[in-house]
Amino acid sequence: MADGSGKGGGGFLQDIVSVSMARVIALAAFLVTNILIARYLGPEGKGLAAIFTAVPNLVGVIAALGMDKSSAYMIGKQLHGDDAILSGLTIGAAASTLLAIAISGAYFLASWGEGYTTLAVTLTMGVVVAVTLQRLMNGVMLGRRLVSLFSVTRWLPQALQALVVLATILLATLAVNDVIIGMLAGCVAAVVYSLIALSRRISFRFRFDRACFKLLLTYGVVVAIADFLVFLNYKVQIFALQAVSTVEQVGLFALGQNFGELLWQAPGMMSAVILSRSANAADPVAFSRKIGVLLRLTLLVCSALGIMIGVACVIGIPIVFGPAFAPSSLVYFTLLPGVVAIITFKILASDLVGQGKARVTALIMAPSVALNIGLGLALIPLWGAVGAAVAATITYLAISVAVVTLYCRKMELPVRAFLTPRAADFTFLAERAPFLRRLAARFLRRK
Repeated sequence: MADGSGKGGGGFLQDIVSVSMARVIALAAFLVTNILIARYLGPEGKGLAAIFTAVPNLVGVIAALGMDKSSAYMIGKQLHGDDAILSGLTIGAAASTLLAIAISGAYFLASWGEGYTTLAVTLTMGVVVAVTLQRLMNGVMLGRRLVSLFSVTRWLPQALQALVVLATILLATLAVNDVIIGMLAGCVAAVVYSLIALSRRISFRFRFDRACFKLLLTYGVVVAIADFLVFLNYKVQIFALQAVSTVEQVGLFALGQNFGELLWQAPGMMSAVILSRSANAADPVAFSRKIGVLLRLTLLVCSALGIMIGVACVIGIPIVFGPAFAPSSLVYFTLLPGVVAIITFKILASDLVGQGKARVTALIMAPSVALNIGLGLALIPLWGAVGAAVAATITYLAISVAVVTLYCRKMELPVRAFLTPRAADFTFLAERAPFLRRLAARFLRRK
């Protein structure tokens, strides 16, 4: 896939490999952190940590005003000069910082509950600001196809958080505040790294362009609404459990969801690259056909991995996390069909945003959030964390059907052909990944 404008970056698969390596490091750090939190804080502490972890990402989506993806889209499509886009983004960053503080402060005041402390809330608000600023800089990286820089910002926060949590356990007793401190240290380090790296590669003169700033905000707001609804769909059951159940049930659900999200590493590896390439693509329809190949292969691989992870959960969760977390394996299996299905949304939505069609994702997500909340409030009192998982799975399946239908209609592609795997998919992959051909040849020689 050699779509693009010739800006910085390698081939499509090379970019995916770069992001993949970052995801592997981040995933390893994520698993270490969650094992330590679960073992030392128990289900209640894990639940509280999940709440404080969810808030920065949710608020960051809102506060960034979608300018991360709108800037990537505008830079990639060269709709305005870089000076004008980056100048508008600088002004937007100041507004986003104030908005991040205001929204997170209002949320904590409104939802103050068991386990909240002034220090924990203050630290989390600092994380919110750092996450928001990082999102804006990631947009510039993807617009310029600086995927290697973007990759570092994916693993650095998780790695530093894991180190802080581990050091705290070795030196003292782990508490929820220590988890948040680790998160803050990682996010601030990523922001500093991004500022230094971008300043060395991009120079611009401040030149405010009203038309450019208007487009940056107007398309950004559409993206922000879509992103907010997407993230809310992923995390709304944590807030629903907090409202009508116990912190312990939050912890059980969060652990099962954490394992489910392992399957999202593959589409997560591709989504940023897809956004970057889609924004630079000269032929959107041809690019969509290639996206179809990646989607079909990803669904096959993730379905097989999902079953293997489930077996590992049944055996490993009581041993690694403790017997109190054993119900989380049932939460995982309940989430599994929806988690696999919504991979279609995660991949296709990135292409739609890169094409300037973020409204499609917003139209899909708006009713699905209402469905997710309604089902959760109805099922959680009956089955607790498992009820939340049932609600999420039904919603994810509905989202997947909707996005495939609308995407294929927009791109004038037949739905059945778009989803049906074929031998040519593997040929396509092998042609663009020489290392796979060499691996297959070596295997056949041994046979």
